[in-house]
Amino acid sequence: MSYIIGNPISGSALTVNVGTILTVEPGVRVELGNNSSLEVNGTVISQGTISEPIIFTAYPGGIIYGNQAPWRRIYFSASSANSKLENTIVSQGGYYFNYYQGSIWVKESVVEFENLSCINNPNAICLHLEDSSSTVRNSSFEDNKIGLKIQGNAIPILENNQFANDAECDIYWPGGGDNCQAIATNTPSLTVECGCCPY
Repeated sequence: MSYIIGNPISGSALTVNVGTILTVEPGVRVELGNNSSLEVNGTVISQGTISEPIIFTAYPGGIIYGNQAPWRRIYFSASSANSKLENTIVSQGGYYFNYYQGSIWVKESVVEFENLSCINNPNAICLHLEDSSSTVRNSSFEDNKIGLKIQGNAIPILENNQFANDAECDIYWPGGGDNCQAIATNTPSLTVECGCCPY
């Protein structure tokens, strides 16, 4: 079953309000129109299965701006709580006005990611954790501009994640200090940027 967020031609946002739970069933495909987004102030439970993952992607035939993605982001605000994305695929996001924020942007809240597939976001950060101690386990990041960006003072939990073919770097952690350097040193197969860059 497929659902569309936003007009395929001119975008809009679907907002999950505080105190509201949006549950996405296994096998559902969510297609986002041009410049559209999912804004989460409440809770999103996106729990697919290995055989029936949940997919968030671009509406087919959506306008590509240059070589930029057509849809914006899934945004978890500071008021969101108890969200989980498991066996979920996110692709073709990060509309160009917001590529530095991420196809998924978690700001000052906590989301549990388990077996997230962050793929084919070639002009965007796929997952951006800003002041967020979210958990990211058993997840894959491939063919993005940047796989994972960590920003702020909170330290996320990262366990058993895989990275491949991210154009700028796999993990970008400005100001991450020793935590960032430990990842860079202990996992030489990853491209990790601990200092400053324009993203």
